[in-house]
Amino acid sequence: LSKTAASIKAPSSFHIHHATNDDAIQEEFIETIQSSLQDSTFLSFALYGPSSSKKKKKNSNNSNIDFGTVKSVSGRLVELKSKQKQNQKQSKSRSNNTSPSSSKTVLHVNTKYFGATDIAKNWDYVDDLATVQKNLNELLLMPKDDMSAAVPLDDEDGSTASAASMTIQRGELCTTQGTYKLTLSPSSKRGGKLTFHKQQSASPQQQVISKAHDRAKNVPLDPSAKFLQLLGVSNKDGKPRPGMASKLRQCQRFCEIVGGLVEGNLIDDDEQQKQQTLTSVDMGCGRGYLTFSLHAHLHQRGFAVQSRGVEMRPKLVQEINDIARSLDYVESKNDGGSSEATCFQSLQFVEGTIESYMKCKNDYDAPAAPSSSSSSSS
Repeated sequence: LSKTAASIKAPSSFHIHHATNDDAIQEEFIETIQSSLQDSTFLSFALYGPSSSKKKKKNSNNSNIDFGTVKSVSGRLVELKSKQKQNQKQSKSRSNNTSPSSSKTVLHVNTKYFGATDIAKNWDYVDDLATVQKNLNELLLMPKDDMSAAVPLDDEDGSTASAASMTIQRGELCTTQGTYKLTLSPSSKRGGKLTFHKQQSASPQQQVISKAHDRAKNVPLDPSAKFLQLLGVSNKDGKPRPGMASKLRQCQRFCEIVGGLVEGNLIDDDEQQKQQTLTSVDMGCGRGYLTFSLHAHLHQRGFAVQSRGVEMRPKLVQEINDIARSLDYVESKNDGGSSEATCFQSLQFVEGTIESYMKCKNDYDAPAAPSSSSSSSS
């Protein structure tokens, strides 16, 4: 790998191995995971089985194969506190004895199945790297052609999985230096390939070891966003207010779906396309939860967006217009830690029906004049 990298000037990606035998590619992928664990460059790995649609189409004649098929396998480093340390917390607070604390870093692996319960296990890669290799071999190097082959993979509950249920089609290994991508072709003679994508930033990433199993979810909206607070969805800590947890989830999911559709229509993330005004109209917007959410999300993603909410109740229109005007500029922190301004000047709510809006669409779509208080349009 080092010789290959040296012969190429600052590559962004290159093939490490390409072979007609998937087993050779899989073995190299496993060795790469082991090496990254040993030299402390490991960040995470993921393996992916067949998609739901392909799985159902392929195995429509055998429902037993569908059940328990691996959907994905993910692994990351987690620091575990020993039970002895947890039991000593109370006694330590009552005495002056300071015995050294003990903790252990393990590879936390979560396996998700189609139609079955997920299984989470901790692999001891520090003292028992051979077991990590054995477990990865069982996941990747199981025969795929003979679906009747009973190659057991024993779980803690004594259950076993057939070779067919463990078919892995692709994988990914993230390291501090870059990302390795594994592509397999079990039903094709083309064979698989292992590709390395070099880290583009000037300084390599640092290895991350989670202190707990729970991780912060990657969601489109900041739960503590000011507009969510003013709408009564969440508080300043980002926690949903009583009875509003489902509404917060709805806003997040709505932005995830619609935002994905919008970005999916871009040509190679064209910034010029993003600057063309995108018009969004919410017919029967109610209190505007989804209208505010999508507007804020698209702005954060760099789009020039003009949003309109159409609602029949004049008092409600006045209330949410006042909220929008008070949010003309709100500073929110993005994932990188810097601040960016989110403009709500192009968000306006109007009084009317779907029929009246369509008749006077051009009047409604006129740019909203910024002001501290705005009365509803009719």
